[in-house]
Amino acid sequence: MFNPDNINDDIFNLYLRLISLLKRKGATKEKYSELTDILLLFYQEKDNLNVDELKILKNVLIIAEGILYKAHPKQKKYVTARENCFAIYSLLKK
Repeated sequence: MFNPDNINDDIFNLYLRLISLLKRKGATKEKYSELTDILLLFYQEKDNLNVDELKILKNVLIIAEGILYKAHPKQKKYVTARENCFAIYSLLKK
């Protein structure tokens, strides 16, 4: 478990945005766009995270994976956005 006192407010707000994104249903371009933005911000801050923020990062990866596998795009225009999310997810997972 993480200590909320040691977590930057910006990181925690990103985490909360990701949770609300998980609760949305369906695959939309906006959903993938927001997921891409969140993952990019976490990727940019990855080297500057403390121990508690790294614990949140593990949760972020699990939630992002859930979003990517839960929302299967049926329209071809969403497939590219989903592939972009997967690319950033795999970079963040390394």
